[in-house]
Amino acid sequence: MRDWMMLGAMFFLIPLSFRNVFSAYLLWGWSGLIAIQTYMYGFMRDVTYVQLFAIVTLVLLLQGKDREQVKFQSNPVTILMVLFGLHGVLCAVFAYPFLTRNWEVCTDLLKTLLYCAVMPMVVTKRYRLHAMLVIVAIGVSFHGLIEGLKFISSAGAHQSQGNAKLGDNNHFAMIMVMILPILIYLFQY
Repeated sequence: MRDWMMLGAMFFLIPLSFRNVFSAYLLWGWSGLIAIQTYMYGFMRDVTYVQLFAIVTLVLLLQGKDREQVKFQSNPVTILMVLFGLHGVLCAVFAYPFLTRNWEVCTDLLKTLLYCAVMPMVVTKRYRLHAMLVIVAIGVSFHGLIEGLKFISSAGAHQSQGNAKLGDNNHFAMIMVMILPILIYLFQY
């Protein structure tokens, strides 16, 4: 049932992502944080939602169809991000061989750095920053809500194990604490 619901949602989300660069960028961030594929068990489990929205964002960004888009500018932060990405690649190259997890972590790092590099070009106005914060809050808080409901329904017996996308229970707890300032800001705003 979840797979069919997600298929129906994709008929709405894919055209929405082609609307403009910012919509595709928001969907890229949302699908990355909410980790949709971890909740699918059928034919929609193998769909790479994040990659789909990332490609749409990058293609629309290269076409330059967004009027509020800013051109890429090199600054000290982008240089540090490039150096950090190179450091990650070198660590994966010189790590113990035959450990596929090295390259998995390295590619996750590079994808996150790409998302961050696109941000100054797309998030150019205050309302765009607020929309991005709302998407981040929705994406991360969804997992907190699910785990909280499990904890309440089990009368405190449920222990969160995290998930494949966000890491183990310690990483999950850290992410839940990190989202609190954003939630407080959005509550006050």
